[in-house]
Amino acid sequence: MCTPTASAIAVTSSAILSTAMSATIGILQMKAQQAVSEYQNNEIMVQAEKMKDDAGKVRQAGIEEARNKRLQAILKMGSEKSKFAASNLSVSSDTLTDINSGIKENGELNALTCLNNAESRAQEYEFQADKLYSNAALRAFKDEQNYKAGQMQVLSNIVI
Repeated sequence: MCTPTASAIAVTSSAILSTAMSATIGILQMKAQQAVSEYQNNEIMVQAEKMKDDAGKVRQAGIEEARNKRLQAILKMGSEKSKFAASNLSVSSDTLTDINSGIKENGELNALTCLNNAESRAQEYEFQADKLYSNAALRAFKDEQNYKAGQMQVLSNIVI
């Protein structure tokens, strides 16, 4: 039969071992959660970077489209001049100048509309990217606080 001292030592050893195991498991769980959270935040950051890149591409596409609208207007002005010349009308007449002026103004308006629309879409992408950056930063802060709280919980379990 066991002596009371041996029983007390066995119970105490068992309690210490149980506390150590509980603390180790708690630390491992916290580290695993931290790793998952860091991975998720990295994925969010990658998505935000992609949105920023998309904003630049949308702007560039708008610039190209505006350039094409201006070129179309110039071609149309040349076409009108050719029509006047083919009809034996004066290519320096006020009528042709007025027509070409209207074509040029409409072409520029179309170009500026393209630029404005592209800029609006690009700003929406950037806004969404900024929201993702903010959410990732907030999550990182929250996760850091949760990790510290978990450490305190593990320490309090050891002390108790």
